[in-house]
Amino acid sequence: MKKGKTFRKHLISVFTAMLLGAGSIMPVSAAETEPFEYQTKNTVVDAADHYVIAKDSAGKMGLLDEEGEEAIPFEYDEMYFPEETDVYDYVIVKQRETWGILNYDGEELVEVRYDKYYPYENENTVAGGFDGNKTHIYNLKGKEIGTLEGDCSVISDTYFKGTDSLKNEKDKNILKYEKEGLVNPEDDSVNVLKIGEYVAFDYFFTGSEDEKVPIGNLKVDRYVKVYDQEGNVIADIKPVRDWTSDSDDGNYQSGGVRMVKVISDSTLLVQMTGFDDKYLIYDLNEQKYSEKKFNNIGEFRNGKAVALDEDDEVQLINELGEVQNTDKIEIDGYKKRFKDSKEAAYLLFKKKNQEEYKLYSLNQQEEMSSVYKEVIFRGQYTILENMDENYGVIDEDGETIIPFNTFEREEIVNAYYTDESISVCKKDGETTYVHIYPTSEQQKGMDLPTWAIILIVVAVVVVVVVIVFLTLHSKKKKRLEEEEKERKRQEEMRRNAEKRKEQERREREALYANHRKEMNPKPAVKPAFSGVIKGVTGEYAGAEIVIRPGDKIRIGRSNDGNDLILNNTKVSRHHCVITYDEFRGKYMVMDLSSNGVYYNHGIRLQKGINTPLDGGTVLYIGNEENAFELKRDLGRNR
Repeated sequence: MKKGKTFRKHLISVFTAMLLGAGSIMPVSAAETEPFEYQTKNTVVDAADHYVIAKDSAGKMGLLDEEGEEAIPFEYDEMYFPEETDVYDYVIVKQRETWGILNYDGEELVEVRYDKYYPYENENTVAGGFDGNKTHIYNLKGKEIGTLEGDCSVISDTYFKGTDSLKNEKDKNILKYEKEGLVNPEDDSVNVLKIGEYVAFDYFFTGSEDEKVPIGNLKVDRYVKVYDQEGNVIADIKPVRDWTSDSDDGNYQSGGVRMVKVISDSTLLVQMTGFDDKYLIYDLNEQKYSEKKFNNIGEFRNGKAVALDEDDEVQLINELGEVQNTDKIEIDGYKKRFKDSKEAAYLLFKKKNQEEYKLYSLNQQEEMSSVYKEVIFRGQYTILENMDENYGVIDEDGETIIPFNTFEREEIVNAYYTDESISVCKKDGETTYVHIYPTSEQQKGMDLPTWAIILIVVAVVVVVVVIVFLTLHSKKKKRLEEEEKERKRQEEMRRNAEKRKEQERREREALYANHRKEMNPKPAVKPAFSGVIKGVTGEYAGAEIVIRPGDKIRIGRSNDGNDLILNNTKVSRHHCVITYDEFRGKYMVMDLSSNGVYYNHGIRLQKGINTPLDGGTVLYIGNEENAFELKRDLGRNR
C-alpha cells in the first residue's frame, strides 16, 4: 500500500546494500542507526511504523511522517493505527459521525462515509464499511469490489459474519447459527475465527441436559466446529474419552472444548472446560490433539512459544505442541517468573529475596550474562534498568535498540512500540520532541551462517546480471527510439519532397490547362485523394472521411488538435494518427494511446510506430465501441 520507487531503483538500492554486506558480514548494533528526530507543537497521540498520530490545538487529528511533515491533514475527529502495523500501512479515521480507512498518503482505502468499519486484519486483503443497509467490500488498493446485504464483519477474504448467519463473498448464506446450533457470534464469549481457508466456530449445546452427548462421564456442552466455504463441516473438535474417568455413581459432569486462538493455518489453541482447564493444540490436518496438555501457553514467535507443562515446568514448544528444548530451563540461584515473560522472547528469573533479575534467551536457548534491577516486556522488546539505574531497550535478538541512559524511565516505558520502530516523546513546554528508532532487520544486521553468505553472494551475482540486462535493455530501447526519430525525420523529408513535386505538377497543370482542354475536352478533374476512412460503429458510424495527399487524420478524446473527436473513456486524449502512403498503397497508423488500437479483433498495434495496413482492415479505437474501416485504394487522381 505504500508508494514505492521505480522497480529499477529498488533493485539497485537493495542489492547495492547486499553487495556491501557480502563484502563484510559483521554484526551491526541497531543503536548505530541514527534515529529520526523532530519537534512539533501538536500533541502526540500514538506512533507506529515511523509515523505519528497527533492532535492540533483545535482538537483535530492528523498524521506526521518521520521528518515531522504532515502526511495526512489535521481534519479528523479520531484516528487510530491498526493492531497489525507490521502487516498493514493505514490509519482508521472518523470525520464527524462517519468512519473510513486511509493509507499513509491520505488516500481513501475505505471511503470515509460509513456507520461502521471493518479493517484489514489477520492478513486479509479486504476491508468493509457498513452504511446502514449494506456492507461495502474494498480491496487493498481501495477499490470497491462488492457489497453484502446487511451488517457483515470481515472474517477473511471469503467469509463474512452477519448477525444470524455466515456468508461467503457471493453474499450467500453458508450456515445459519440457529440451525447449526451455534450461538449468535455477537456474544462476546463466542469466537468466530479464520483458520487458513476455513472458519472455526465455538459450538454451544442449547438443548436439554439429557440430550447432551456423553463422552465417558462427561456430557459435552461446548466444542468447536470448522467449516469450508460451502458450509460443510471439516472438523468436530470435541473432548476425548480419556480426559475423564467414569464415575462410580454414574453421574455426569458438563464440560467441553473452548477455542482460544488460531496458531497457524492448520492449528488451533483450545482449552478443556469443566474439569482441568488445560490447554492443548489441535492439528486440523491430522485431526488430533497434541500429546501433551499444558497449564499455560504463551504467544508464538517464529513458530515457537513458551509453555508451562502439567508439572509447572517451563518448556519451549512448536506449533504442534511438541517440546523443543532437551534440557531443563533454569538459572542457578534464580526463580522463574513465567507470568511476567510468557509472551516475550526471554524468560525472566528473579534472585530470591532481592530485586535482581536475569534473562534466559529463548532464541539462543541460553542464559544472558547481564544482571538487571528492573525488566519490563513490551511485545518483541524488553525494557531494562541496569545496575547503574539507567534504562535502555533491547530486541528479541539481544541487540540494543535504545542505548542506556538516553531517556528517563517514564519516557521509555510510555514509548510507542511496534515491529518497525520505537517512538519516544519528550515534552518541553508546548513543544514535543519526537525520537523514532527504526528496528528493521536490514538496519539491525546479524551474524550470518555460511549458507546464508553463499546465498547472498549468489543473489548478488543474479542481481548484477539483472542490472546489466536492464542497462543493455535501456540502451537498446534508447537506440530504437533514436532510430525511430530518424525514420520519422526521413519520412517527413520525403513527404515534403512529395508536396513540392505535387505543387510543381499543379502549377504545370495550370499553365497548360487551356491547351489540354482544346486537345482533349473532358469534365474537370476532381481533387485528388488517396483513401477513405469509413465509420463502422460509434459516433462516426456511416461517415466517410477522405485522406488527401499529405493529410494526417488525428483521432482522440480531446477537442484540441484532433480531427475526429470520440467521447469515450477508453479513448486517450490523443489516441492515434492515420495517413496514407500513396507509393505503397497502404494506410499508415500510429498508436499514441494507453488503451491501444486493435485490428482483426484483438491484434494490438505497436505503440509509437507507424504500422502499414491494407485497405479493408477494420480498426478498433480503445475498444469495439468505435470502429473504422480503412477502405480499399480508390485510386490516385480520381
